Amino acid sequence: MKLFGKGEGGGKEQPSTSIIGREMALVGSVSFKGRLRLDGRIEGDVKGEHFILGATGKVIGDVTAANLVCHGHVEGNVDAKKLHVMRGGTITGRVETTDLSVESGALLNGEIKSRSQ
Repeated sequence: MKLFGKGEGGGKEQPSTSIIGREMALVGSVSFKGRLRLDGRIEGDVKGEHFILGATGKVIGDVTAANLVCHGHVEGNVDAKKLHVMRGGTITGRVETTDLSVESGALLNGEIKSRSQ
């Protein structure tokens, strides 16, 4: 699988994937297209398409994403079309979503607002 550029099958373009490792910390807002996996820390707002927050990842700020898979920790508000909070994932803040799934062992602290499709 290629991380950047065109995929191998039929010339179909695969979405870009960016990875912020567990030893990296960013201060400031982050905006992205495609996919972002965060195993480190961001102090600031995150806005993008497909956001994967790894188990060691932490966001202190608001998250706006089309699709958020949360294994780590968010301290801030979340606005996502699809939100999956996995076991060990924690969100502290207001959550607004159209499609919510929460695994046993996940933690949501705050207000949850459901949007219609």
